[in-house]
Amino acid sequence: MPSQILDVHVHSQDDNGLAIRKEIVQGLQRPAGAKTLPTMLLYDERGLRLYDDLTTEAPEYYLFGAEEEILKTKADEIVRVMHGGSGVVANEVVLELGAGALRKTSHILRSLAGLVEGASGDGPVTYYALDLEQRELARTLAGITESDLGQVLRGKVETRGMWGTYDDGLKFVQSGGLRSTTLQSSASDGFFSTDLSRDTSPDSRFSSASSTSSMHSGSSPPSTPGETQPPLHLLFLGSSIGNFTREAGAEFLRSLPLRPGSGDTLLLGLDHDNERHVIETAYNDPQGFTKSFIMNGLRGAARALGDESLFDESKWEYVNKYTVAERQHEAFLKCKEDHEVFVPSEKKAFRFGEDELIKIEQSVKDRDAHTVFINSGLRPIQRWTDSTSRYSLWLLERPMFSFPLLSSPTTCDSKGYLVPNQTYSTSPFGVPSPNEWESLWALWDFVTRNMIPPSMLFQKPIDLRHICLFYLGHIPTFLDIHLSRLLNEAHTEPEHFQKHLRARDRPQC
Repeated sequence: MPSQILDVHVHSQDDNGLAIRKEIVQGLQRPAGAKTLPTMLLYDERGLRLYDDLTTEAPEYYLFGAEEEILKTKADEIVRVMHGGSGVVANEVVLELGAGALRKTSHILRSLAGLVEGASGDGPVTYYALDLEQRELARTLAGITESDLGQVLRGKVETRGMWGTYDDGLKFVQSGGLRSTTLQSSASDGFFSTDLSRDTSPDSRFSSASSTSSMHSGSSPPSTPGETQPPLHLLFLGSSIGNFTREAGAEFLRSLPLRPGSGDTLLLGLDHDNERHVIETAYNDPQGFTKSFIMNGLRGAARALGDESLFDESKWEYVNKYTVAERQHEAFLKCKEDHEVFVPSEKKAFRFGEDELIKIEQSVKDRDAHTVFINSGLRPIQRWTDSTSRYSLWLLERPMFSFPLLSSPTTCDSKGYLVPNQTYSTSPFGVPSPNEWESLWALWDFVTRNMIPPSMLFQKPIDLRHICLFYLGHIPTFLDIHLSRLLNEAHTEPEHFQKHLRARDRPQC
């Protein structure tokens, strides 16, 4: 029986086609040196297979191999840490954004099945592969089902597909689609459709962070789940976050539907800021696999404009560069000679000059991942690095509270979500904003109500000193004493409390 594939497109295919055509035209109308094509053009059905060839046949493309090495050797540990060292929760969901061929993901699925096997009474995990191409989804999911891995997963991990963009899939989750939608078969091919009357702009087809934007959006265990809703585990592998600009990437991570302190996690792949020649060779291998993958984007643009032969590929070549100062790799289509392309569907002609570049893909590399996480409202749980130290997998969660950098335009509200920070002082050390007070209050509640077991609040290890209440009470007491000294004002009532801290004879306190 074929795996179920859920159509989560917010808009019709016609609307999606118009949107991508509009984006192509807008990019080609820009002045020389600023022209662009949408990155999503690279990931059509043919492009996904070319990318599979690239990752299989080009050892220079170290990102895939490094990530696969980590998953091969550490998948069991990753899955255990993901679940806080315990078993799975019934009906939990694992959703991969941009699943591709599932070769790397198969290690995670196998480890998940092992965890289910040891968890008594829990139902199976449901894994969703989100991708752009329905037929590729069907092919890869069928390959899992028919393989030896399919036998391992049977009755433990159910594999399904989501057909749509990042935007579509995340909107589906945010609208409660995973909980409320009942899949209805349209035919024997396992294809399903749903309509949740969601509304976003169709202009951003390759997961623009703007359309999914929502401010609500070290090694230690994830926060203990405090809700009855099962946890959601997101996988975002392949250093795909680098395809965004830094600002858009942080916005996209903020928009992910991870509930603060709930046990939800994100497994994120990040390439390192490696040597220039290593990165440039990785994205332009000598065998030409990357070139074929990028040139396919030109064919995809022509097809979207109404004629797959619109662009003469003999007049174009692939070039790339890595800018060390900006830590950014860029992929371009370079025009070999002056020529003009007339697009009948748009009734427009586009002029391209010799050596003119059209940007089609970028990959940002960051040295300071922690700053990215802080600005995205995420907390690292654990990190795994490959044997060459070129690549990392990070397991992240959205904590119940956080304290963003002083320069951050966002802060944390009382529920753990990032919100715009309303400053009340020109100095970063001035009067705190109401949201900053809420964050501090959330921290205080977390320490006093979550970290300390209720039974300990009624224990008295030594005379006159309650191990928990003694110190929790003394923190505000010391603060009041120092504020009174600084401001030369009276103590807070009742005033006698501060006298206990001034007594010389401690046993008589």
